[in-house]
Amino acid sequence: HRSQAVRLRARFRELHAPSVMPPTGSYCFDAPAAPSVALERIHVEMEAWRALAECPDPVSSELPSVRAMGSHSAERDHWTIAPSASASNSFEFPVEFRPSRGPFNGASWSMCMCFPRNYPFKPPQLKLVVFPSVDTKVFHPFLDLEGKLCFCFLEYLWAQGYPTFALALASYRVAVEDTESGCQKQVPGVKNTLTRFCAVNNAAEFMYREDRDSWFFFAQTGFFGSNVLPLSIYASRDGPETARIEFTNLAGRTVGSLERVPLTSRLSDLHRRAVEQFPAPSGSYTWRLV
Repeated sequence: HRSQAVRLRARFRELHAPSVMPPTGSYCFDAPAAPSVALERIHVEMEAWRALAECPDPVSSELPSVRAMGSHSAERDHWTIAPSASASNSFEFPVEFRPSRGPFNGASWSMCMCFPRNYPFKPPQLKLVVFPSVDTKVFHPFLDLEGKLCFCFLEYLWAQGYPTFALALASYRVAVEDTESGCQKQVPGVKNTLTRFCAVNNAAEFMYREDRDSWFFFAQTGFFGSNVLPLSIYASRDGPETARIEFTNLAGRTVGSLERVPLTSRLSDLHRRAVEQFPAPSGSYTWRLV
């Protein structure tokens, strides 16, 4: 019994040592990791994410971190990650998500990617932090009203190995763009793996199953507002303290631009000037910045 207890203690230390990556398997899913180890892993993955922009064939890269991220290189077209963590929390990174299909097409979601302190043993979480307006609502079968997705399937995948944070980004995008509920979907970047997303908004799921066109209209107007036209903005510096603001519609066409806009301008000021200087195509509609 003593020799067995010694072996068990040694095995416990092996699995829970912060500097040791435990073997794959769901039994080590809750193994803790030191915050310093998690931050180092996050830093390596962030460097690999930025390297994808200059790597034509990331799957064949000499760097293991870039190869691991390579299967998700297409996600850079939909996601922009801030170059550094937020000032208040080194485990949180501001991200921007741009859906390309569905009722939210054309929007730009300001989100936060929150890493757990025992990363990479658990996946990061994504949450919306800024809406186009205070009355904006997300009406989607797989998302709650604050834009949160149930990541239970991702936690299961994470237990089988240790993917990169790009898998969380890709999974969120597929859930938002592919609303088909009750069917299996291909896990982005993971071969021969299918999953189902959990329905967390029963009202949205019911409407989607009963009348998809009604759901699409309700979800779109609930997010952008009724009788409004989405208007995207792009800013570039044109002086030490000023910027040039370009306004484009959902079709990508330039509606107008503003020169020498102070960098301290509020979003509400830009919206007011856009409404005043660029009339909407129809008198019953107005612009809303997204």
